[in-house]
Amino acid sequence: NCDDFYCLQPLAVKRKNESSQTLTIDTSSKTEEEAFQAIKEIYNSNIVWEVIDGQQRLTTIYLLLCYLTNEKSYSLSYETREKSSEYLESFSSKQPNDDSNVDYFHMNNVFRKIGEWFKEQGDNYNKTEFGDLLLNKTQFIWYETNEDPIKVFTRLNIGKIGLTNSELIKALILSQ
Repeated sequence: NCDDFYCLQPLAVKRKNESSQTLTIDTSSKTEEEAFQAIKEIYNSNIVWEVIDGQQRLTTIYLLLCYLTNEKSYSLSYETREKSSEYLESFSSKQPNDDSNVDYFHMNNVFRKIGEWFKEQGDNYNKTEFGDLLLNKTQFIWYETNEDPIKVFTRLNIGKIGLTNSELIKALILSQ
């Protein structure tokens, strides 16, 4: 049934590494659904994904969830920003005040805009209900590949709005 969830634009990812640790779960006292959820959480917590396409979507949703629920369903880290993971972890219902680089500036701006938008809506949007819908009724199209990430990104973005010269230079430097 298509009314069961809302589907967001695709995430293109490449498995970066897996934990070699063997994990066991005692499922004897759990329902089938509880056991499945426990296995899913362990599986998801032991895999690191390289996001080829969809980083902005993931960051925006992460910040939205921080604002709505203060729940950290996943973590993000950017290779170009050494302490990005710690910085994102510091978001809660109150945003950190650090604009020390352009990425943090934009993250702060997005978080502020989220708060402003919800204040403008007044009682039209229940934050808890909105957060629950986002967590439980929203899905991504998931595209996992083992191909070269630069080639996949290029193929996925052909024909879209062109990158600025500075973005192209940054991509060239990062691809090295």
